[in-house]
Amino acid sequence: MCGRFTQSKEPAKIAKRFKVDSVALEEFKKSYNIPPSSKVPVVVPTEKRRRLESAAWGLKREWAPQIINLQAEKLLKGAFKKLLSTRRCLVPADGFYEWGTRGAKKYPVHFRLKSGELFGFPAIYDEDEPKTFAIFTTTPNTVVSPVHHRMPAILLPDQEDAWLDTSQSDAEAVVKLLGPYPADLMEAYEVSPAVSSPKNDAPELILPLKGPSR
Repeated sequence: MCGRFTQSKEPAKIAKRFKVDSVALEEFKKSYNIPPSSKVPVVVPTEKRRRLESAAWGLKREWAPQIINLQAEKLLKGAFKKLLSTRRCLVPADGFYEWGTRGAKKYPVHFRLKSGELFGFPAIYDEDEPKTFAIFTTTPNTVVSPVHHRMPAILLPDQEDAWLDTSQSDAEAVVKLLGPYPADLMEAYEVSPAVSSPKNDAPELILPLKGPSR
């Protein structure tokens, strides 16, 4: 499960990185500790264009009030197969957190690209007001696996066009995009336990306690 991520870049940089044609953000706030229910920028395809919009993290269903993660391996047999074909988007991020266990205590770890640059979580969305979305989890790479048994799926830049092109509705081909990011392009390090509270949101949260460790 991925329950927190970071997005600390300005809208102009997000728009450039993801080749966005228009920006329609209702609100924007850089964040170093994004919890479920937060409204964040998402990249949505519209008539061969891309628009940056606001959406809230967590799909809503009668049987589940907030769905933040979906297992990639179960999509072809699940209730979200239709959304997978018609409502795909990207969630810009520059890091995410998972919690490991040391003895009886948990400790937070920040994961990011070694380059420190933006990447895209593949996601599906609902046309609620505001839009809502869920991201996918997959098997972890060797950077994440020492800390957690799942990791969020992350697309390589050259996979993003295929993900956003909903005219291509081959569900099996789309699901194959939802894999772990190459481990050699990522790093991880332990951070302050202050990140465990969603009330805390400051640049200091992503500073390493001991330097890059993986």
